[in-house]
Amino acid sequence: MNHHTRIILFKTRDELLRLHIDCIVAFRADGNYTQTVLANGSKYTVCMNLLSMEQALAKQLGDDAHCFARIGKSAIINLDYVQHVSVPRQRIVLGDGVGQNFAVPVSREAVKRLKTLLVG
Repeated sequence: MNHHTRIILFKTRDELLRLHIDCIVAFRADGNYTQTVLANGSKYTVCMNLLSMEQALAKQLGDDAHCFARIGKSAIINLDYVQHVSVPRQRIVLGDGVGQNFAVPVSREAVKRLKTLLVG
C-alpha cells in the first residue's frame, strides 16, 4: 500500500509535523514563520520563512515539488487546488470543490504569471 507516498516532514526541537502533500493547499508567509493551510481547514505554523519552505519542498519532494508554485512574496500554492484566477481582482481562489475555499490576494503580475503557467 505504501507506493511512493508523498509526505513532507517538518521537525523542530519539540515537534514533528508530517503532512501528505496532496492535503496541502498553500503555504503563507508570516514573518519568519510559514503557515501551512490544509484542505480540511487546519492550519499549522512552521518555524521557517517562505524561502526556506520553498527549499525544503524542493529538497524533500524532488520531482513531486512541481505541483507547488511560489506566487508573489507571500505564498506558495498547490496548483492542483487552483479553482479561480482573477487578474482584475488580483486574487486566486484555492479549493477542492468540496471543502473550504481559500482566497489568496496577490499582485497583478503574479496572477498573470499563474494564469499563463496553468494554461500554457
